[in-house]
Amino acid sequence: MDPRQRLSSPAVTVCAVIALAASVGLAALATGAAGGLENGSVNLRFALRGSVAANDVVVVGIDDATFNQLGLQWPFPRRLDAEAIDRLRADGAATIVYDVQFTEPTDARDDNALYNSVARARNVILATSDMDSRGNTNVLGGDANLARAHSRAAAANLVADATGVMRRFKLSIHHLLTLPVAVAQRYGEALPPGAFAPSGALIDFRGPTGTIRTVSFASLIAGRVPPATFAGKVVVVGATAATLGDLHPVPVGGGKPMSGPEIEANAIWTALHGNPLREAPPWVAVFLILVVALFVPLLSLRVRLLWWALLVFGLGAGYAVLAQVAFGAGVVMPIADPLLTWVVAAVGSLIAGYLAASVYGGALEHEVQRRTAQLKASRQEVIRARDEALAASNMKSAFLTNISHEIRTPMNGVIGMNDLLLQTGLDEEQRAFAEQIARSSEHMMAIITDLLDISRIETGNIELTVAEFDLRDAAKQACAFVEIDATAKGLDFALEVAEELPVRVSGDAGRIRQVLVNLAFNAIKFTEKGSVRVHLSAAAERIHFEVADTGIGIEPAELDRMFDPFVQADASLTRRYGGNGLGLAISKQLVEQMGGRIGARSAPGAGSTFWFELPLPVATVGPRPPQRDGAAHRTWPRL
Repeated sequence: MDPRQRLSSPAVTVCAVIALAASVGLAALATGAAGGLENGSVNLRFALRGSVAANDVVVVGIDDATFNQLGLQWPFPRRLDAEAIDRLRADGAATIVYDVQFTEPTDARDDNALYNSVARARNVILATSDMDSRGNTNVLGGDANLARAHSRAAAANLVADATGVMRRFKLSIHHLLTLPVAVAQRYGEALPPGAFAPSGALIDFRGPTGTIRTVSFASLIAGRVPPATFAGKVVVVGATAATLGDLHPVPVGGGKPMSGPEIEANAIWTALHGNPLREAPPWVAVFLILVVALFVPLLSLRVRLLWWALLVFGLGAGYAVLAQVAFGAGVVMPIADPLLTWVVAAVGSLIAGYLAASVYGGALEHEVQRRTAQLKASRQEVIRARDEALAASNMKSAFLTNISHEIRTPMNGVIGMNDLLLQTGLDEEQRAFAEQIARSSEHMMAIITDLLDISRIETGNIELTVAEFDLRDAAKQACAFVEIDATAKGLDFALEVAEELPVRVSGDAGRIRQVLVNLAFNAIKFTEKGSVRVHLSAAAERIHFEVADTGIGIEPAELDRMFDPFVQADASLTRRYGGNGLGLAISKQLVEQMGGRIGARSAPGAGSTFWFELPLPVATVGPRPPQRDGAAHRTWPRL
């Protein structure tokens, strides 16, 4: 086999594509090379899911309207924060998350006012990003001071990915619980470390910016917010004004940034509900990569290109739909790495198929050229053999024709002189000798005639003479010619003609008589006792001729070769009955040349029936012979 063909064989190319696709997919998974694509797929899944209500969290935003209405500069006096906490406590807020850092002391009266308001609320969690390695903070005088106020500090640090998008939160920072986890613990929602991936837990964003209800800090201070807005809810207070720089890109909203307090609110909702958005285990991605790497190339071996493309695209689309359904149920199925594997496997299969087809096409073209050359050589050999066979056949036919004519001339002289001899006064013994010469001469002339006929038939020189004739008369003449031999052997000989047989038909009467005589002579020759019957019938302008005898019969296996030239069923029959084996061959050729068919049925010891059928159009309808009452056939008198 050509090395190119071995390299392009389906098994080799499929194995190469499988190995390539699996290697690319697993390498991308191990290195995180497709992390950006995976994050983009998560963004798309958020967008397809749409916004979902979060009724248990509210944001109080220190927005641009607050600065305009209060006329203050940042940072605000802490007494204003104390007033906000008191109002939220009065309105029934369940937990207050203050996403404004109070690490450094300011005016003592303001600090005391803020601390006292925190102590009165008893459910305040203060954000900070300043803690030591053991998680201790200095918020409002330190963790012990906050504990006496039944409040605590928590880490406000959120986790951004490589592109700066905020999408995760951690369990703790330097042993200090993050804001979402601290709020969840206050509500009795324990989040074990197993609920967090090394890079943190995914924030289950409820929707783009503004999905979580946000009210202005100025409206809270002015008492313009109905208490029912905060009653029984977690309230996150923080800076939402663009001028304060606490806006970050998020995976929802089509690129519109979200304020830090609203991101924290989404993270708090996620933690309160037990981190409902979980990533599938890593083995799922490995399994999908291997399945895709195997399935896509193997499928290309089993189906046509169009069906393969439809199936591969359909399966990819089906998995995308499944991933979206799983996302709605809280499971983030991997898409990027299996998709990368899918693309590599699909493109690799197409390229491998093209290369294999190119190599196979070249090999096929070479094979076609080789076979074409062989066919040309074989055709020339066949033509040469045909020409030689035709030349040999023509030579044989010419020889038979010439030799027949050469024999016929002296034989005619022998027959003529013998006829003259029989007319002289011969004694009984001399006449017997002369009559034997006459019979032998007639037999010899019959053989010569058969040889001439078979020669003409093989060379296509025999011509049919089609004319109208009386079918019954032709049959009578043929039967009259052979009846003498039947009578001499003591056989019962009869001609039977069906009533529906037409009177006059169009055809070659001479050749029909010749076939009938050949079949009848054979029947008489091989029948020692009993009968020979010739039967004619008609159906749909086809005339059926049948010659039946009660002779020795023929083995069924020998019937087909009986119509070959110079063939008899048993070589011993030639010695016993004589004959040259040409009569049936000539009859078959004549019948087929007249558009008919010929056959036989027989069994040893049960006689034989030879038949032939010819299409003989009806000519002029003549009078029918008299019919006996109820007779379906008529037996003509012995001839």
